[in-house]
Amino acid sequence: MDALIPSGPLHPEDAIAALVVGVVVGLVARFSATGPLLVVAAAGVTFERRHGGLGDAFVDRPSPLWALLGVIVAAALIAAIAEPMRHRSVRAAGLVAGVPLAAVWGLVADTEAPLIGGMVLLGAVALGLGRPGVAVLATAVIAPVAALVGSVGRPSQLLLALVAAVGWAVVTRVGLEMLGWRRRRQRAGTPVTVAPAATSSTTTAPAPTTAP
Repeated sequence: MDALIPSGPLHPEDAIAALVVGVVVGLVARFSATGPLLVVAAAGVTFERRHGGLGDAFVDRPSPLWALLGVIVAAALIAAIAEPMRHRSVRAAGLVAGVPLAAVWGLVADTEAPLIGGMVLLGAVALGLGRPGVAVLATAVIAPVAALVGSVGRPSQLLLALVAAVGWAVVTRVGLEMLGWRRRRQRAGTPVTVAPAATSSTTTAPAPTTAP
């Protein structure tokens, strides 16, 4: 495998492994009420098996409590931003909540966590999942946790990564809303073709009234 896939900053072997896990867990999540938990757990287990140190990311901090609080707040905000999109489609909700992972990947020093989390989500959300809430809850949790894990070597990056994740969720949500508004506007402006109704060449006059 090493001879076929070069190692590098994109970590292609991690990406392929995570994508396979995401597809499998996505199939299982379609028939399970614990779909969000399964997807989050799959991303965590995949990272732990390939790199380890997931638990240390929560405690190896100058201020562990503030770091954990920031992750919780960011997760809640992303979930709230993505929530209305679940009524449009699972993939729309997954896109709003999943795009923050790209922002995290671009900002943190250790990119393995956001890459693995993103590929697991891609494999799972691509299958539709059947339950829209899975796309919202799973992605809202994975993105902030990936920021926490990816910035463990440089704690100062955590706040910026969390803010960027929430910001990109807002941008994606607004973009999808504008796209939907434009589509509705186009449909509203389409002229309606009315077929002419058939008319009769004969008319019926009212019956004459005869006075008694």
